[in-house]
Amino acid sequence: MKSPDMTSGIPAPAPRPEREPLRPQPVAPPPVKPRRRWWIAVAVVAAAGAAALYYFRAVQPQPATGGGATALGVPTGTAVVTDLTRTVRLTGTTAARNFALITTPQMRGGRGTSLGEVRTEVTTAARMSGRGGGGGGVSVGRVGGGPGGMGMGRGGQEGPGLTIVSMVAPGTIVKPGDPLVSFDVEEMRTRLEDFRTTVRQNQANMATLEASIEVARRSHNQGIKDARADLDTALLNVQTAPVRSAIDAENFRLQAEEAEATYQQVLKEVPLMEASLKAQYRAQLLALQESMAELKRMEANVEKMTLRAPIEGLVVIQTIQRRGAAQAEQIKVGDQVGIGQPIMQIVDLSSMVLNATVNQVDAQMIRVGQKAEVRIDAFPGLTLPAEVAAVGAITRQSGFRTEYVKEIPVTLRLLKSDPRVIPDLSGSADVVLESVPKALVVPREAVFQDGAEQKPYVYVRGPDGWTVREVELGPRNFIWASIRSGLQPGDVVARQRIRAHLRELNASEGTTVFLTSHDAGDIEQLCRRVIVITYGSVIFDDSMDALKRRFIPTKVIELKLEEPVDEALAQTIGTELPGVRVVHREDYVLALEVETARQSIEVVVGRILAACRVADVTISDPPLEEIIAAIYAGRGAARGRDTRTAPAVTAEASASRTEKADGGAP
Repeated sequence: MKSPDMTSGIPAPAPRPEREPLRPQPVAPPPVKPRRRWWIAVAVVAAAGAAALYYFRAVQPQPATGGGATALGVPTGTAVVTDLTRTVRLTGTTAARNFALITTPQMRGGRGTSLGEVRTEVTTAARMSGRGGGGGGVSVGRVGGGPGGMGMGRGGQEGPGLTIVSMVAPGTIVKPGDPLVSFDVEEMRTRLEDFRTTVRQNQANMATLEASIEVARRSHNQGIKDARADLDTALLNVQTAPVRSAIDAENFRLQAEEAEATYQQVLKEVPLMEASLKAQYRAQLLALQESMAELKRMEANVEKMTLRAPIEGLVVIQTIQRRGAAQAEQIKVGDQVGIGQPIMQIVDLSSMVLNATVNQVDAQMIRVGQKAEVRIDAFPGLTLPAEVAAVGAITRQSGFRTEYVKEIPVTLRLLKSDPRVIPDLSGSADVVLESVPKALVVPREAVFQDGAEQKPYVYVRGPDGWTVREVELGPRNFIWASIRSGLQPGDVVARQRIRAHLRELNASEGTTVFLTSHDAGDIEQLCRRVIVITYGSVIFDDSMDALKRRFIPTKVIELKLEEPVDEALAQTIGTELPGVRVVHREDYVLALEVETARQSIEVVVGRILAACRVADVTISDPPLEEIIAAIYAGRGAARGRDTRTAPAVTAEASASRTEKADGGAP
């Protein structure tokens, strides 16, 4: 066993001597230095200054530099002097008043038969003498004829129409006589040469016919001479009858009678033969003239194969619907076009117009001669002067809105041309209805009017705040309103109704607005709580409704009747119903003032409904102006308050964050 005082062969350490425990000794405290608290005062002063600065900036209006807004953020405008114009806008498309429509030529020619030909055969009815002459006529033979029919039903060309071989480019400016379109003319030229050959042959045949007629005339004259000679011979033979036998004498006599009859007949045939020859000559002459006229038509058709510009202007190519195409495309070289089909327009750019429409409501304001400014949608920076040239008398239906929108066409003539303005461009026109030079104007949204019978007014900013000022209006447009009286140049006006702005602040931000005002309209529309102060004493502190009930406990009932107001009813209603007074009476309108403390509204309305037929009933409180007037008149002294002096009316809208607006409406 190991020794207990041995651990791993190392002797145990000797025991330490015991030390006396330490005890706390009394020590004198160090001297205490006084602590400096001046920084707290500085912080308080700084916070107060920041709060005052914030309050000053939040409450005080901003400097009026360039019509800036007040702290309440009301947008403003300045009354300035400028030219004011009132306009109405029309929309339409451009067109040309002077233009030439170029169409494929109308071909004129043969009727499907051969060309007229001249016949050289001449016949006569002359009877020739027995010496060899015989009836019949002179036949020189028939020469003529011509090429087959031209088949001009489709322009003298086989196929569906004319083929374009060249055409001027669209948008080109051309002058009178410049070539526009050329059609394929080779086949027509070949036929033209055949025509010319036929005409020359007919002219030769006509010369032959004239010679044949002369031969026939001379042959007939020779037949007359032969008949006369036969007659003379027969008469001489009759003179030899005494020395002849009875049979020979009788034969000579018969021959003499026959010769006499033949001679007389030939003489009578002379005018008939001349008429026949002239008729034959005339017929062949007409045939020759027909062939020559046909030749001229054919030559004219060849000339028509090249179309030329009749006037100076811009070339606008028409469209054609090709087979299989989804939409119409411009005509181009190689297309076949039918007879009389439009190909292009030559537009006189100096005669451009805008064919517009105006709603029938605004049509009564449009007059011929009014000036306008035309703008083209394709060129936003282009403005052209114009004037109203024509106004339609009958409405025109307007596309898909035909059932409920009627429009009247209006034509505006452009007073200045521009090469970029071509037909079928969309555009608009501002027609000047009224113009006032050097007018005092304010933004139109700065003018307010509570009703059709109320005078317009504006909010004008002054040194003490905003004030309401009535104005007399002049002409107005969509942006500006001219002021005839009530403002001066440089006056700053609010472009937003301040009442609505304050209501919006109260609703959206929970802002409390205190109004120190005598404007009853502001108080009634903005405030729910009213405080009336006179001589420093509060004589009323309650809601707006309580104010109305206390000072003027009446209501106004306005009735619109379906029949004229009964005179007896109007006279007796006050006696039958205490506290009811007729304040207004018209043909179909009856207004009553009811003291609610003495008479029930239900009883009054029931009495009227029982007596007559009512179309509409309106029940309203008296306006706050009457309450203020009653307070001014001393009717508010119910509690013994002195109201001989006009009291101050302070109104509170709601409570969250407080701002102040002194002096007038806001």
